[in-house]
Amino acid sequence: MSSANITATDILIAIAIGVAVGVLIVIAIALTRQNRKVNSLVDSQDYVNAIVTVRVPFNQDTLGSVWIDQAGHRIVMTAHTREKREFLRGDQAVIVEVYDGKVWVSHTDQTWSL
Repeated sequence: MSSANITATDILIAIAIGVAVGVLIVIAIALTRQNRKVNSLVDSQDYVNAIVTVRVPFNQDTLGSVWIDQAGHRIVMTAHTREKREFLRGDQAVIVEVYDGKVWVSHTDQTWSL
């Protein structure tokens, strides 16, 4: 049986290789991230004047729900109105204000069936 003789030089070489590989991985990750600009925050004012579709009916005394298709995603939002006229499922509305995570909407006088 032969025994392996591990010297201090062998250990230093192994550590150096490990550090070098680690540095290369960090550099590779940094290079792939520098070209990406990801911003998952959406400015609520981007929704003002957007046309939405009523999902859950509501009126000035109740909360409802509307949805909008944006960038390939359907976004559902809680909705209020100051109008006396009721919003029915499938009605289209326009967002006039966004406040505290909820949208205030107004009629567009257009309907769309689901």
